[in-house]
Amino acid sequence: MFITNEAFHSPVSAMFGGASEKYWTMTELALHQIWFIASCVQEVGTGEDAYEIGRTLFLSGKLQLEELLESGARLEAAYIVTPAHINGGNGWHMEPLARIWNAAEPDTECQRAHVFETVSGQRYTDSMLGTPWEALLLEDACLVLASRATPTTADVHCRLSQVAP
Repeated sequence: MFITNEAFHSPVSAMFGGASEKYWTMTELALHQIWFIASCVQEVGTGEDAYEIGRTLFLSGKLQLEELLESGARLEAAYIVTPAHINGGNGWHMEPLARIWNAAEPDTECQRAHVFETVSGQRYTDSMLGTPWEALLLEDACLVLASRATPTTADVHCRLSQVAP
């Protein structure tokens, strides 16, 4: 989740923003957890007045990424942003996202988790129990987000998203 504060409300909102839009000079992360950046193209208007607009969105979770895909937007790139306690580094990392696997916890199958695979093959999990990705029970289906992801035999079961080539 992202936090906004009126102190960081930008004056350009009045010039560029629609009635329901506000522009911010700064936002804050509510939690140090995985989040995403998506670049997409959306069609605006209808008929002869229709045009496409490029957007870059900050998404707080997998659900928001799925909602974006279901909205009809054409996803051009998706990135996973991980904090140090998840990526093992000294700070935040942003990497191109290739796949998202649904998974179950091995000892509590009703507890759900996800495994996120980057284009380079690195895997991260959002397990609430701290289970490493290798121990999670991966489901047969996943969401493929990067057209340049290295194909695997598991991709036979993957649902392709609307990724631009």
